[in-house]
Amino acid sequence: MTCKESQGGGCAGTRQRVFISHGSADSPYSWEVCREIRKALIGAGYDVFLDRQSLDHQQEWRSQIHEELDRCDAAVCVLACEALPREWPRREAEILRHRHDMQGVFLLVVLLDGVQPGDLDKACLGVLNTRQALKYEAGAGPGAIAADVVEEFAPLPAPPCEGPSMCDWVERVSQRIGDVDGRVLEAAARKLGLEQEEAHRARIFNGARFLARTLLGAELGDKVPQAVSHLDPSLRGAGPSLAQDLAPSWVKEEATRAFVPDEETGEGRTILLTARIQKTAEHHIGRAMRQDRARYVQTSLDPLRADEAMTAVDVVEGVRQALERLMIPVGDGPWPDPQTNVFAVLPVERRGRRRLAAVVEELRLKAPWLHVVALLEDTPDDTEQQEWGLKKAVVARPALDAVQEENGHRRVHRLNRAVQVEYTAPSWSAACR
Repeated sequence: MTCKESQGGGCAGTRQRVFISHGSADSPYSWEVCREIRKALIGAGYDVFLDRQSLDHQQEWRSQIHEELDRCDAAVCVLACEALPREWPRREAEILRHRHDMQGVFLLVVLLDGVQPGDLDKACLGVLNTRQALKYEAGAGPGAIAADVVEEFAPLPAPPCEGPSMCDWVERVSQRIGDVDGRVLEAAARKLGLEQEEAHRARIFNGARFLARTLLGAELGDKVPQAVSHLDPSLRGAGPSLAQDLAPSWVKEEATRAFVPDEETGEGRTILLTARIQKTAEHHIGRAMRQDRARYVQTSLDPLRADEAMTAVDVVEGVRQALERLMIPVGDGPWPDPQTNVFAVLPVERRGRRRLAAVVEELRLKAPWLHVVALLEDTPDDTEQQEWGLKKAVVARPALDAVQEENGHRRVHRLNRAVQVEYTAPSWSAACR
């Protein structure tokens, strides 16, 4: 589950399709179990096919069933004694087991009336014997059975999403690892420190999404590079993209609130971030991008050498050139609003703080919508902000100290090394002078 908009397989538009296979035409009890499973899965956000309640009677039924068998993301095989001799359950079981083996389709077996694995062998349904089955004695409550099935389909004790864009982040990461075998996902979950019972959830339906949410909730600790390193051989070249997605997760959520724009005013913010490395700002913006609906574009000024004098005109020209590289056309007058959020990252030395207000004012004349992120060596207090003429600036809190910042980038370095990607995080001495 990726968000509250859909309590099952994903956000709206990504609902998973579940096929219920059975042979319960002559058994009111078995049919009631199937109906309860369908009802519970629909309530959990899944699209569910159950023949008699889902068939279009204007079309030939066999073709519809085969189409659903081919397109489902998961299946539940409900088998009671009366279903064992029937031909259709055998056909469906063979197709579903083949799709499980070749395409990773999740397959759950529900055995009713005390049916045992040996009974499946005798009925030529042995292809289902290697799957972990839910076994019930005669008369077990249909509602309780349905609840057990939903529990297998919704392994979700992971950090919740905080809005649609965070869910998009989960979805993107889960797609990166979506083709990885469930056994590898489970092993990666163990690398994250999950106990065996919890890690096993990565092998069942929506396992990739479960692991994605767990990775994003781990704040890029030391265990995340180990897990990604274990996944990398199975990622088919997607390792660098996965590392890029995960890199901003070392930033604390509360530290990114200053980077979420006020959409009502549409005015750009001046954000004072305690940081020494320009990539720190990029990661803060990246984390905010994944928590908020707003679209973002980021541009960073090239650092100026310490022996060069910098004026407000220099900064404005640098931003203008950077915007044009991003295909945002600007002219000599006020720059047109690009209908998106643009962040300009500017390293500022201590000696340049008093000149920062003049730089920001000049930028505001050209682009009132521009967000200026000033990198400072330490966090200013209210008196200093007023003295600098930056009383309206937003301070990104909690501020990082040098150790926290360095540790964050070391973790990103280990993450990139896990997928054989070079990562450099130079210290910038560039500054407003």
